[in-house]
Amino acid sequence: MVRGEALAGLATYAGRSLVGGRTNNEDGFICAPRLGLFAVADGMGGHNAGEVASAMALDKLTTAVQRQKALPATRTLALVTAFESANRQVFTAARQNRAQAGMGCTLSAVLFAAPLLVGAHVGDSRVYRLRGGELVQLTKDHCVPEMPHILTRAIGSHEAVSVDTFTTRLEPEDVFLLCTDGVTNVLPDAALARLLGSARRTPAAAVDAVLRAALPNARDNLTAVVLRIESRS
Repeated sequence: MVRGEALAGLATYAGRSLVGGRTNNEDGFICAPRLGLFAVADGMGGHNAGEVASAMALDKLTTAVQRQKALPATRTLALVTAFESANRQVFTAARQNRAQAGMGCTLSAVLFAAPLLVGAHVGDSRVYRLRGGELVQLTKDHCVPEMPHILTRAIGSHEAVSVDTFTTRLEPEDVFLLCTDGVTNVLPDAALARLLGSARRTPAAAVDAVLRAALPNARDNLTAVVLRIESRS
């Protein structure tokens, strides 16, 4: 479990990843509070080196966002550019190393741009917002209709990637969840909304609640990152 504060106390956060129902963990996540960057990734199941792809994408995303923040660009553009850099890194590595051929991953990230939160997304990992008890999915799964486990878009699968983005205004006590499909495959939105209510205490409590509820029925790796926007008195 990692936890802490971001952006001078604007938000608190926690994140954790479990192997769940698999023998190895191809999920990954980053919490970079100084950058205001949080992300989850899931190595493509059934492909070589999925765990390499997710780790590589998250590392490249972080370094690219750090570089972009020094430029006069919007936070959304910075995030999209970082996703494109991560995609090129994974795609190139997969072509150059036979043992990693075909590897790829999902990638979902948010970046603070107070009073806004901007997000970017490729694949079927998700970002949710809980506000006033109402849970809203801010991302759209990139999957074949009627075949939810087959991705239509992933980091590293092609030389170029189309990145979805979203922007939402921050409000005190907003709770955001970033998670991989190992969580959402076993927990419906109604259950997630109820479990995230524990973030009124701490994001760490919410992460533990979500993962504990998902674990008994897990067939995949489980990863969750929770952010809570703090009230300013």
